[in-house]
Amino acid sequence: VLKEMVVYLKIPIYFVLGNHDFYHGEIAKVKKEVSHLCNAELLLIWLNEVKVKRLTNDTLLIGQDSWADGRYGNYQNSNVSLNDSRLIYDLFTQKILGKNKLLQKMQQLADADAKELEIDLVETVKSSVKKIIILTHVPPFVGACWHEEKISDENWLPFFASKAIGDVIFKFAEKNPKIDFMVLCGHSHSEGIYQSLDNLLVKTGKAEYYRPE
Repeated sequence: VLKEMVVYLKIPIYFVLGNHDFYHGEIAKVKKEVSHLCNAELLLIWLNEVKVKRLTNDTLLIGQDSWADGRYGNYQNSNVSLNDSRLIYDLFTQKILGKNKLLQKMQQLADADAKELEIDLVETVKSSVKKIIILTHVPPFVGACWHEEKISDENWLPFFASKAIGDVIFKFAEKNPKIDFMVLCGHSHSEGIYQSLDNLLVKTGKAEYYRPE
């Protein structure tokens, strides 16, 4: 798909990866393949590797892949089972060991991405900018977990949100009130807008299978 976008759009494409990108594969191998692809296609910019892109004198773009971490909602009593734990090798191997092992892996992945985002934000806020746009896949707050025009319930929230990413973003936005933070995310398939702070806006994008918007 990324190759097709380059052919037809012929413009720089800034992106992060989401859970579907890892289906039928191992996370480390998929990331390695994407890295090689971006090295070959200069119009593809994976923000995990590029880290910071200045869009204008006042606006910076950063991004980080993210994973739901089970810290919102009621993971232990949820009857939800996403395809992730069947089609992503790393999660499948943990799920067969039990629900707690799967949760540990989800949180390990989420925390690793949150740590990388924090490193990027430490450097980004030092820049003389008025706005920081953050691209991430999984909604970082409960209020941004839109599904069928409603906020996700306790069963779905563990798999639809990343508290680890949200905590990092909120901390930096709260400490830097003169910078406007805008988060662009997806994952839950429905659109919505959530204002966490006066200077922190989250836009969740809508998507249908094979018909992204």
